[in-house]
Parts: sequence; structure tokens; C-alpha cells
Amino acid sequence: YNITVSNNITISSGTYDASSSSYALTVGGNFTNDGSFTARSGTVTMNGSGAQTIGGSTATSFYNLTLNGATVSSGNNESVSNTLLISSGTLDVSASNYGLTVGGAFTNNAAFNAESGTVTLNGSSTQSIGGTSATSFYNLTLNGATVTLNHNESVSSVLTVNTGALNGPDSLTLTSDATRTARIASVG
Repeated sequence: YNITVSNNITISSGTYDASSSSYALTVGGNFTNDGSFTARSGTVTMNGSGAQTIGGSTATSFYNLTLNGATVSSGNNESVSNTLLISSGTLDVSASNYGLTVGGAFTNNAAFNAESGTVTLNGSSTQSIGGTSATSFYNLTLNGATVTLNHNESVSSVLTVNTGALNGPDSLTLTSDATRTARIASVG
């Protein structure tokens, strides 16, 4: 069954398994993982009206993650194996600059605060960066297949292409300022 939690959810030990039916989980408070979370093919939606955190002592791997509320801050390195959708509010990797790994579409229809964190795209098939809002990454690492840019995006520190490629129709701009020079990391 789909589950809606209007406040916090804490996995203090053991495993929360979304089941083979890939049920959805909607969270109105914080998502704290100190145990194990098995996402299957389900969607976790963060929809709180106030600030929320995804964290805990264990990094969480989601299948689909949707933000549909206020600000959601990272409290650990997190990964999304399929689609990350920022529908409303802000995804903030926090002042701790946690990493975010996405294996499918990175869709930003609201706001993304990269701080000084790294977003890694590691999908085994074509991925996309898009949405109605431009995304400014601090560090962006390509570690998978081809990434299609469906919106003009930017990187303010380092673009690393280990595997894969960037394709249009839109562009990626390296932005430099008085404190840092954006660059493409050396290959090999």
C-alpha cells in the first residue's frame, strides 16, 4: 500500500522495504535512515510545508525522489537510481556539501542549491538534465551514458567526464568569478 507520513520517518535499525509492489512513500517531515531502505521501483515524495532533511547515519538510495514542498536539505550522501524531480521548493545539498548521485533524469522545476557539492550522473542509459528552471551545479561528474541537456545549465567549479557525453539541444556553461575558475577536469 502507498504510505503517507505527515511527520518524520526514522528507520532506526532493520530494513524498510517498499515491497515488490513498489509502493509510494510520502513524507511530510524528515527522512532519517539509520538502518536500511530498499526502494524497489517506488517513489518517495518529500512534501512538507516547512524545512525537511534527508539524512541519518546510512546513505539512502531512492528509486524515484520527488520534492514537492519547501526546502529539503541533505544530511548524508544520497542517490537516486532513476528520476529526481524537484517539483517545488528547493533541494539543498547543505553546507556539508553532500554528494548526490542520479541514475536517470535530473528534472528541476523549482530550485537546486549546489553549495560546494558534487552531482554525479551515473546512468547506464541516456539521462537528461532539464525542467523549467536552470540548474547551476558546483561540481558535475559524468560517470555513465550520454546526458541530454534539455535546459541551459551551468557548472561553477569542475566538470568531470569519466564516461559518457553531453548532448544538446541546450547548452552547459562553465561560469567563473573572482573566487574560482570553472574548468573541465583532465581525462585519463
